Amino acid sequence: MENRGYAVGPGGIVTTVEGLALWERNFDDPRVGGAKVMAEMETVEPLADGSDNNYAAGLFIRSYRGLRAVEHDGGNGGFNADKVFGACARGAEPSPGQVSASAAASKWPTTDLATLAGPYFSGNWSDFHIFTVESGGLVDENGARYGRIGRFEFKDAKGSTYRFLLESGVATAVERQIPESKAAPLRYARMPPPQSDLREFAGMYVSPELVTAWCVEATDKGLVLRRKRFEGEAVHPAWRDAFDMEGPAVFDRVDNQITGFTARGDRLSGGVRFVKEKLEGACTPY
Repeated sequence: MENRGYAVGPGGIVTTVEGLALWERNFDDPRVGGAKVMAEMETVEPLADGSDNNYAAGLFIRSYRGLRAVEHDGGNGGFNADKVFGACARGAEPSPGQVSASAAASKWPTTDLATLAGPYFSGNWSDFHIFTVESGGLVDENGARYGRIGRFEFKDAKGSTYRFLLESGVATAVERQIPESKAAPLRYARMPPPQSDLREFAGMYVSPELVTAWCVEATDKGLVLRRKRFEGEAVHPAWRDAFDMEGPAVFDRVDNQITGFTARGDRLSGGVRFVKEKLEGACTPY
């Protein structure tokens, strides 16, 4: 159906669950548009400077836990939705590149991986990695695994190469090189790990710009964000004073005391500032 309140075409399109299911099925069985059109919708081209791009023809092409995921969000009149679909891991065969990377990985000690684990930040709030070690391999914050092609060199599912830089045996940065790109490698600086005790971040935070207050509570399972008309949500630490809290949030300090945070995002120019308020009694979001 067309939402008459908006211009037709790129926005304001309303559908049903059944209609959305038919739309998704068309990617596997392209009855509408044909196979060529459906393939073009998922084709990603690098940017003019050769840097990586995950936006195809109206769809984001991402990676989730090592699998290819196709995604796009949408909103209208106070409603928000996000549609994600992708390949199923069941029955999937490893690619020749994955097999060769697996064989090469056995040449180097897995103990090296512990020196590489940690958060790395490019300076762009939508572009960072938090590497951990799982089952003898390097894994990022989305669960995607990286094939080992050198002692401190890895390759992701898209073919980009990640080369870790070490000083005195400690990783200080990682550089990503996109295949066939003429641009210089993108450097991610290693960030300090998050604090083990997060109770100092608890409190009420008020945004004068949005005229709203968020409550951050410390529980035995970690921090929880409470907002008016929303369920409580876990706050995930990324690195020191930086969290995933409805998007990236960076806390600031004065005399080593938390004074507030700035919510960051692709569409938030300069971010949105929240100031920590003195709290007497329970915190009530508004």
